[in-house]
Amino acid sequence: MLSLTSIDPLGYAWMGAIFLFFGEVAALLALPSLGRVVLFSTIAEVGYLLIGIGIGGPAGDVGAGMHLGFQAVMRGLVVVAGWYLIARTGSSNLDDLRGSGRRMPVAATLFGFGVFAVMGLSPFKGSFSKFMILYAAIEQGHWGIAIVGTAATVVAAAYYLLLVQRVCLEAPTREVELAPAPSALLPIAGILAAVTAVLGVWPEPLLEAAMKVAKVGDLAAIPHFEAPWSTLVLVPYVGGFAIWAIGHKAPRLRDALAVVLALTTLALVVMDGSLEPASRLFALIFTGITTVMVIYSVDYMAGAANANRYWFFAFLMIGSMIGLTTAHELGNFYVFWELMTWTSYFLVVQDESPKALKAGFVYFMMCAGGAYVMHFGILLAHAGTGSFDFAVLAERLPQMAPLSGLVIAAALFVGFAVKAGLVPMQAWLPLAHPVAPASVSGPLSGILTKAGVFGMVKVLFLVVGFGALKNFAFHGVDLSTVLVVLGCLTLIYCEVRALFEPELKRMLAFSTLAQVGEITAILGLGTALAVDASLLHVMNHAAMKTLLFFAAGAFIFRTGHHMIADFAGLGRKMPVTAGAYALASIAVMGLPPFNGFVSKFLMVWAAVDAGHWEIAGLLLLGGLAGAVYYLRVVATLFFKPWTGADDVREAPASMIAAL
Repeated sequence: MLSLTSIDPLGYAWMGAIFLFFGEVAALLALPSLGRVVLFSTIAEVGYLLIGIGIGGPAGDVGAGMHLGFQAVMRGLVVVAGWYLIARTGSSNLDDLRGSGRRMPVAATLFGFGVFAVMGLSPFKGSFSKFMILYAAIEQGHWGIAIVGTAATVVAAAYYLLLVQRVCLEAPTREVELAPAPSALLPIAGILAAVTAVLGVWPEPLLEAAMKVAKVGDLAAIPHFEAPWSTLVLVPYVGGFAIWAIGHKAPRLRDALAVVLALTTLALVVMDGSLEPASRLFALIFTGITTVMVIYSVDYMAGAANANRYWFFAFLMIGSMIGLTTAHELGNFYVFWELMTWTSYFLVVQDESPKALKAGFVYFMMCAGGAYVMHFGILLAHAGTGSFDFAVLAERLPQMAPLSGLVIAAALFVGFAVKAGLVPMQAWLPLAHPVAPASVSGPLSGILTKAGVFGMVKVLFLVVGFGALKNFAFHGVDLSTVLVVLGCLTLIYCEVRALFEPELKRMLAFSTLAQVGEITAILGLGTALAVDASLLHVMNHAAMKTLLFFAAGAFIFRTGHHMIADFAGLGRKMPVTAGAYALASIAVMGLPPFNGFVSKFLMVWAAVDAGHWEIAGLLLLGGLAGAVYYLRVVATLFFKPWTGADDVREAPASMIAAL
């Protein structure tokens, strides 16, 4: 262990945990002063070093050494880029720095890049050192320290995201006369950004140096959080960078290549035979829906501001979602989970309006907070089993002590439930849908919520195991029961909200949450029929709800309106789009002979077969409520007179093709 004074090493660790948490709180309270935020945030990071050194062991000591190296580079980037912005603006107040992304795009981009790196989001390797330090605490039984560290990470994420939004994304509120700044600052920031990027791809030199300092000679003593990425993931990732570069010079070529890249990615997934059935099903759903999204986006995003950024993050999101399905271990699964969250965040805030940024903040904080809780469970699972590999975990997790198993399962479930939008963790979805581009609303509803369902099926049911979940019960209540209860509550609450919602996209958002409630309630029954019926409805709902959102987006695209009442008679002006909306409405209501009928019938049958008539009745009542609000929109489109502008016409070609 690294040398310490006569103070109990564990005292150092607890001192570090307290230092870290209250330092992050002080940084949050220091807003809106950028200088003070960075100062308190830097001081807080000392807490991680104290935790690592105090806990000791290979993971603690090496993690502390790596954290010092990562922070020197990444925080140096934030300090230098922030110094440049402050020097040019003449103020460290965020109200004055607002709009720097438009006044000083290069410096603001470097600053934002540094902030995300310091935050510790995957794939930035600043997260790796934090993982090791928290893992060391869990490995040695000091859960409290790891919990405090996790809570501090959530606090830090809040002010980091506010910094990015205020400096990089928000529009300026007043004119600022830019002053000169030291000429060396921007090149230094560029070098630090390059080093940060290199460390993200190749952290081994820093790892080896930290091992030498900590006198740890065996690499096997260090947990390996990541494995090489699949080709299925690399294609959209590399392609996303290429499309971003091409888009600066040739937007039309970029759009054409985006469609080619999406189709290529879909073809690779279709031809791949290495995935197990559940992963293959979700990979096909994810790539199928996102391919249609890309086609829809060609005309929808034509001439839009920040279109290049949109395409870049769209393909990074696609690659991340495929990565979830190709992961064979919890380490990679978590990396792609975080990547999916922050890449989709940039799609939600695409138009950078105050409403979009507020919704994006809620979305990011809820999903990132859920991910950090899930991460605690992942580290606990490795500490108890010695592996992140799904096959090994499936063998060893059921043998763990009930309390440890319950904490692991509950922590994982929180991350999945937030992404799925289960009550009471549903607030992000109705906020994000109205402000996100219509091309993003479809995938948000159709597949991003289903990523949470995939996590439940893949990790909780197939890895942890339904039998183990029953054993990991608390006072007789197991996680499968929680799934049923939360699913039913989500169904009831969101169907009622959808019934009384006057805004079209918010109505569809609440409807999505109700459908997710149906799926999770039936999944919780745990029978083979229940799982099959739920997965079939996942596939059907992804297609039906994406079509509904794309049609709704076309209505908004042509009219500029968002309220259901404003679309009265629009079916006469946009018959193809309105017809597609009506078709999807009938399908999602579960009427024969459409696909929604088959999966809903099977879910009702599964509930009856499992002896839960009350759940079957609830699903039927939910279907009745859905019929009311879906038919209300169809009637508005076709059976009321059009009183809007005469020049409203059918949706553009690529949007019609996607429909």
